Amino acid sequence: MPDKNVERLASLFEGFAGAHGTHGTPTREPGGLKWAIKTTAKTLREPVTIKLWEQHVAGKRPLGVIPIREDNSCSWGSIDFDEYDEDLLKIIVRAEAAKMPLVPCRSKSGGLHLFLFLTEPTAAGRVQAVLRDMAASLGLSGSEIFPKQAKILAERSDLGNWMVMPYYGGDFDGKLKAQHGLKKTGAEMLLSEFVKLAESRRVGIETLEELTEKRRASGNGAAAPRGKKSRGGAKGDFSDGPPCLQHLAASGVQSDGRKRTLFMQALYFKRGFPDNWKEKIEQSNQKFTPPLPSSEVNSIINSLSKKDYEYTCKEEPMRSHCNSSLCRMRKFGVGQAGDFPVISSLRKLRAQPPVWFLEIEGETLELSTDDLQNYMRFHKIAMDRVNQCYRMMRNDAWLSLVSEAMANLIELDAPADIGEDAEFQEHLEEFLTNRARGTRREDLYLDRPWEDVEEGKHYFTLRALKKFLASEGIKDVSRNKLSSLVKKLGGEPKFINPHGKGLNTWRIPSSKVTAIGELPPPKMEGDKI
Repeated sequence: MPDKNVERLASLFEGFAGAHGTHGTPTREPGGLKWAIKTTAKTLREPVTIKLWEQHVAGKRPLGVIPIREDNSCSWGSIDFDEYDEDLLKIIVRAEAAKMPLVPCRSKSGGLHLFLFLTEPTAAGRVQAVLRDMAASLGLSGSEIFPKQAKILAERSDLGNWMVMPYYGGDFDGKLKAQHGLKKTGAEMLLSEFVKLAESRRVGIETLEELTEKRRASGNGAAAPRGKKSRGGAKGDFSDGPPCLQHLAASGVQSDGRKRTLFMQALYFKRGFPDNWKEKIEQSNQKFTPPLPSSEVNSIINSLSKKDYEYTCKEEPMRSHCNSSLCRMRKFGVGQAGDFPVISSLRKLRAQPPVWFLEIEGETLELSTDDLQNYMRFHKIAMDRVNQCYRMMRNDAWLSLVSEAMANLIELDAPADIGEDAEFQEHLEEFLTNRARGTRREDLYLDRPWEDVEEGKHYFTLRALKKFLASEGIKDVSRNKLSSLVKKLGGEPKFINPHGKGLNTWRIPSSKVTAIGELPPPKMEGDKI
């Protein structure tokens, strides 16, 4: 009988049913101290079973679950914080103080996973938005968010990222940390304690979204970021500007971050309050404890009086509280959504030819390599398929965005029936075994394929195959290309000369061909004859 706690764990982390991940012995990252699983990780198109969960908990085989399901919903998610020099307990305390229904767990690399469990399957995009806001409020922007995708094209063999599950019963000789739940005291939770807490914290997405809106409106956020003492903290309203300013107004600003924060606020005030932005800066400075000297405030005002600047999103403390997707939608944020494409995920299906799945604005596009390399081709597909019209950009700038996305590329093995080779084999099998096939060797001269049963070989001409493919809508395929595809299936050229009339043919082993079964005649309705 399966352990009830293992069954409860499996129920909490239910995800994509038809595939999962696993990994072997971790390897040392080049030039670093961290042990990583990337080189031994693999995705298997096999279902998640309770037996796999039992092996995972027993330490026999790690299990990775894909949170986004076939219907683009999910019932759990996570904030994956991987900075190991931080005090993880202080982050847990901040999350508890903000009444976030997160369940903390040490990650395999010594970081922190903050798991969110939902009462029912919910659109992955909504779950992502809630988790991003929580991460920004906690000062954990830049952390990975699971699910990584808002939408996948499961019917096209697309898959999402998987995540190694907690409570793996091994550590690969100390290379990995124990992936157990963490209490506020730092003590590890037993499996029974983890599942009990997780089940008690299941929450509906509507409740989470209401709490998010209340937090934004009231300025009631988490405590000071990264566990450091707050030196500011006056509440303010930046609801139409960068979300980081909202979070900082709630959590407080460290003493050494006051000038950078005020400069960021000043950029917002100049955009949102062009008539009295200078007064707004002075007023906002007075909310810091202590305020900046007047000389530094005047320096900011003088700089902005001379020219316009872009938001300093990549500087701290803004960076730790960034919610870029939300900021792009704000009236005085970094820019209106749709200005330029933002690639949130890139996957490659290893078919022949490769298929690329690119996620933008919560939508997934299926692209060829040529589509991905050319901005104009990508732009047309975005307009046709997801009704997105982006601003024009130079192709080298687009390739720079693609290059950044490829740093986190996910490669997927293609099912056996996907890709050019598989499609060609299906057409070839139909060509060789359909009702129009020949019954004797001489039929090859009539462009009809013929099987030599005694030899165990199918014979045909490339000319006849080209005609058949053209009738199926596949045109402009060269004979060189056809011969290459046939060779991959074990085919070879064979010159025949029956009755002194030579003919160049190709032959392929009958064992490589699955006959298309004869269809039964259609049933006739009406009176019997």
